[in-house]
Amino acid sequence: MDKILETTEGFDPSHILSLINAVGGRDNALGLCSGVKKATIEDVIRILFDKNGRFVIPKGFVFGHTDPNTNFYWEQPVDSFDFVSLIKHGARYFPRGMKMPSPAQVEDGCRLIKEQIMADLSKARNL
Repeated sequence: MDKILETTEGFDPSHILSLINAVGGRDNALGLCSGVKKATIEDVIRILFDKNGRFVIPKGFVFGHTDPNTNFYWEQPVDSFDFVSLIKHGARYFPRGMKMPSPAQVEDGCRLIKEQIMADLSKARNL
C-alpha cells in the first residue's frame, strides 16, 4: 500500500483524467492496466539546447544567412541582422502564448555575448 501511495503522490483527479485522455480514453486505459494494450511514450517538446547549453539545430531548420567559409571568424552581421524574423521563426518552437523577448532584448544579448567573446577569444572555440 505504501508503494501505491508513493507512486500516486502529487496526482489529483485532473491528472488521472489527463492520462486517460492521453491514451485515447477509458477503454484504452483499462487495456493498458490489464496488459491487453501497449503504449509508446515519446517526447513531444523539441530539445533546443543540449546539456552544455548549446543550441541544437532542429531538423529542417533553414536560415537565410549561411557563411560558405567553414573557418570560424567572428564577423557576424549583428549590426544588420533581422532579429524580428529570428524571433518569429523561433517562436513556433515554443508553446503558444509564451512571452518572447523583444528584438531589442535579443540584439542586446547578442552584442553582450559578442563583447565577452571578443574580450577572451579562447571562448570562441567552445561555440
